[in-house]
Formats: sequence, structure tokens, C-alpha cells
Amino acid sequence: MALSAPLANYLKKGQFPLTGTEDIGLWNELLEALETDADGTIVEIKSLYKNYANRFSSEMEVNDVEIDTGQDDLQCFLGAAHSALCAKHEVAHRSPVQELVQRVRALMRGKVAESKIELGLNPKLKMGNGLISNPLTCLPDSAFGVTFGSQPDQKAIGEKAPLWKILKRRAYENQGVLTKYGAKPHYVLAHLLNHNLNGSGSDNRNVVPFWSTANTAMARQAEDYVKQLVLWGAKVQYTITVGAPVGMTKGRKALQSQCNKEQWELVQAEQWLPMHFVINCKAWSNGSWVDVVNVTIDNYVPETVPYMRKKG
Repeated sequence: MALSAPLANYLKKGQFPLTGTEDIGLWNELLEALETDADGTIVEIKSLYKNYANRFSSEMEVNDVEIDTGQDDLQCFLGAAHSALCAKHEVAHRSPVQELVQRVRALMRGKVAESKIELGLNPKLKMGNGLISNPLTCLPDSAFGVTFGSQPDQKAIGEKAPLWKILKRRAYENQGVLTKYGAKPHYVLAHLLNHNLNGSGSDNRNVVPFWSTANTAMARQAEDYVKQLVLWGAKVQYTITVGAPVGMTKGRKALQSQCNKEQWELVQAEQWLPMHFVINCKAWSNGSWVDVVNVTIDNYVPETVPYMRKKG
């Protein structure tokens, strides 16, 4: 089927329609064409966009590592479309964009493997204790019943892991500097499997209390690279090893005489928090696994009398 002039105007520049309401119709037209005649539609797009081989390529550079996913022309185009639709999670999880995402994934099935995910449970925290994904792709593990990722659900996690209600009350501290003003929490619920990678925010096995600054570093040093690969339709192996708990150190024990009941309850809960995450990602490239990410992200669990945020 011949593509309309408005859609062709995007594609001949190597671009996709926007995800605003006015362009949803063009996305529907593009996906209908691919669903009806995928190979023929790719031939038409290649005739429109002369730089197709570079724009929709199986070769990419991620974290200064050259990767060749081995995808054919159709797979590369679907990966690029999927990545464009999922670029902003706050947009992609809403209808009608979410319906477009699922249609692209349906076209990928049979060409992209389904993810296989293992999550561990820390018996003390009642939260995550590690992640093994082999493989991890843009198609979620059907065993988890998750079709798209979600941000942490504070209420759901608090019900399953009561210690989170205590831990989230510590006000933010820089290393060695106590911040006694403002409502910023020291700990956030760090995803093991990120919400951009179909990770659930309501599964207590998939979140771990982590220093908020370290959580940001985790996104920058690891998750952004994994997201780049997975949203494009690449196959990766992704593991997060949760470090040993910090324990009830001498410094923590010494705080008891300085704490009120609520403060000491928080300090006791903190002994179960991990020292760090060890994060590794390998991508399938040219018939073998290639290291893309290998990093340790340290947690910061203060040995100070906590300044308590309000309950809630």
C-alpha cells in the first residue's frame, strides 16, 4: 500500500511521526502498512529515504563499545520505531501511545526473544536481593504478567515490605553533610529491572532502598546504556548483584543513646541495606556476548542521627 504524503514526509527524512494526538493517525497508518505487508513497506520506505542503511542500522555504539545486533532491515526499522515510541516513559505508558507500542512488539515477536527474568528476595528487607536477565529484550517475561514497566508504587511496596515505611523517613544527606531542611528523602526505591525495561514498580522483589544520588548515578552509568540497546530490539544479558548488608557497625550502635525511639528504629532498619550494586550488561554482537557495562554503584548509609521526614 502506498504511504500517504504526510507520513512519507516524515519517513523521507528518516524521522517518525510525533506522539502527540495530531500524529497518532500517521502512526496507525504506518503500523497498518507493516502489519499488512511488512517487507513491501520497508522497500517503500527505503525508496523514500536514501540514507536508510545508516539511520536504521544493526550497528550502534553504546558506552564506547561497537555493537552489531545482526538485525535485518525490518528488525532495525521496528527497533527504531519502538525506541521512538518509548523515548519518554511518561508518554509511552498512556493510551493511545501504549497501544502503538504493543502493536510494534507484536510485529517483533518471532524475531526477538522474550525476556527471562529472575528476581531474588531479601528475607530481612522483604525487597529485592538481585536480578538475573538472560536474555533481556524489549519483550517482557510473560511469567511476571507485566506488559509495560511502572514507577515505584510507594503504597504497594510499603504494604509488602513494612521496613520501607521506616526507611523512607530519613531526610537526605550528602556524604558527611546533614541536610535538615526540605522534604527530599535520603532513600528512593531503586529498580533492579528499570521501568523503561518493563520492570514493575509494585513488585517488592524488583526494588531496593538506595541513596537517591547513587540511584541517579546508576541510571547514568548503567541503565541508560541498557535502555538504548533493549528499546532498539537488541538482546542483552543483564545482572545486578546486590551487595552484602552494611550491618550494625560500631558507629551505628553508638547512635542509640542519641536517638529517640523513631530514630533508633530507622537506624536499626538501615543495617539491612546493601553496601552497593554490581551491575553487568553484555550485548549479543556478531555471534558472541560483548561487555557493555561493568560498574559498582556504592550505597551511602549514614552513621548519623537521622533527621526524620514527616510520616506519609
